[in-house]
Amino acid sequence: MKKTTTLAVALALTLLFSGLSFAMDMNHGDMNHGDMKAGDMSAPESMKAMQGNLDMMKMDVAAMKDPAARQEAMKAMNGHMADMHHGMAGMEAHAKKSGDHKMEASMKQMNKDMMTTMKGMGMMKKDADKGMSMMNEGLDKMEKTMMQMKGMM
Repeated sequence: MKKTTTLAVALALTLLFSGLSFAMDMNHGDMNHGDMKAGDMSAPESMKAMQGNLDMMKMDVAAMKDPAARQEAMKAMNGHMADMHHGMAGMEAHAKKSGDHKMEASMKQMNKDMMTTMKGMGMMKKDADKGMSMMNEGLDKMEKTMMQMKGMM
């Protein structure tokens, strides 16, 4: 019995450590979220990423109207929000690098609008209608700010 237990523990540890080393070496494709730094994308790429994710977030909110799809739409929204932050960080880095104070101010406004959207996501747990309204308000403001930013480029 002792030999079986010892072998089982040894096998389990071997599998654990080989799995961890495999996960560390694994290539996650083109979108390594953890490796992305502000400024990795050009300004047009950042704007394109922001616009694409803003559109996806709007579709996620629309999907949340159906209570059965709400949980899945919230998960998708979290992912799109993370990608949106990458685009925003890239744009912010370019604005600081070029000394574009108007663009920096727009990015500050965009961050505030993103916070409104995030508060709406939190509100969804308490009151779905109020949460969706708050998310739509944040997304509409973000879209308005994006239009201003596009005019500056």
